[in-house]
Amino acid sequence: MTYSKEPLHQILLNISKQVNAPISFLFYDTYEELVHSDQSVSEITSLTIKKNLHKLALKQKEIELLLQFTQTLGSHNLSQQLKQISLVLVHLHHELSDALAEEKRFASLFRSLGVLTGLLLVLILI
Repeated sequence: MTYSKEPLHQILLNISKQVNAPISFLFYDTYEELVHSDQSVSEITSLTIKKNLHKLALKQKEIELLLQFTQTLGSHNLSQQLKQISLVLVHLHHELSDALAEEKRFASLFRSLGVLTGLLLVLILI
């Protein structure tokens, strides 16, 4: 995908059509605000993220990372912006590995809890 020649609002609209909900709402709402507002891109994206938080399953650390990233949008040249995106991706991969480790830990806990609950029901019914 090459978006470098299109206006930002058009890029956001295109992305909103390509991704699934609820993230598509985030891109579409940002597009709408960008077209109808005279605020800066970073202000609009920050407000849109905060407005859509209830639709997104993000932890506080992920929200802060996303908000920090939006502060840099459009304020650097292309190569610096690509570096910023790479840095955000590294942080997101770290968050993903933490989430997978947490999932493993809780999965075994819930599995054990399910087995113990089943045993308790068998003992009560006997």
